Amino acid sequence: MCECPPFAVAFAGKDAGSSYVIAVPSDGVPDITTTRTALEFRLQGYFSGATIDTYEHFRAVGKDPPTPDEEQRATWPDTYPEFLFGSMVFLGSKMDQ
Repeated sequence: MCECPPFAVAFAGKDAGSSYVIAVPSDGVPDITTTRTALEFRLQGYFSGATIDTYEHFRAVGKDPPTPDEEQRATWPDTYPEFLFGSMVFLGSKMDQ
């Protein structure tokens, strides 16, 4: 089972902080959003203006939503801003000196 949306997104700029969004890849962009990963990516895209829940997210990426476990069942109906991304860059690992 994946640790799927919402995702924490840090916004650039002074005191920008972070927020939660649901990221949806554009056509032709690999779907990194429905598999569990410890990798970090930088996404480029835009906010659609819609808010979606996790069930809608799975349908947006062309997958049937799996059955949520007990913990997920309470949060999957929560809605977050939809972020449509058209490209991504793998940031690599941060190595301690």
